[in-house]
Amino acid sequence: MRRPLGVFEDIIRDQDDFEFQLGDTLDIKTSIVLVVITFLATQSADFLKGTPILSPFWSRAQILSILCLIIAGMLALYELLPKKYMVRMPPDQFLKWVEDLSDFYKEEADPIAKIDSAINDVEIERIKARFAQNSSINALKSRLLVGSFYFSLTALVINLFTLLSVSLAS
Repeated sequence: MRRPLGVFEDIIRDQDDFEFQLGDTLDIKTSIVLVVITFLATQSADFLKGTPILSPFWSRAQILSILCLIIAGMLALYELLPKKYMVRMPPDQFLKWVEDLSDFYKEEADPIAKIDSAINDVEIERIKARFAQNSSINALKSRLLVGSFYFSLTALVINLFTLLSVSLAS
């Protein structure tokens, strides 16, 4: 028989799974940003060493671009550092716990219902704790990714205008 909170339980279980998967998604996006950072850094280095027609203004702009890329790279690398996500109880530990519950409730009138209720209550609390910790980790990862993106975007704009300047000057 489904308990009145059954729908709520399904929703928070789905949200728990989503939060765990979101961490991987953020890491993939950050890895893509790192590829862009590498390309832009190479481009900036080429502008500074190989373009004699680069004006002093655009040379300083490229130094600013490199600084933005350094900050973006540091944010991206910090985002990619392994984080301690909370995960579900391993199956063998869970089965041992259920076995202990069975022993504890074996003298009760309806032991199956008691065990089911205990499992649901504890699991809901664990899911809420996992969700709180994992969503906090993902919020930090998201802020780092956004920061890295905007510093990379600034460098991209500088590099595009530098490229335009070099193209028009030649």
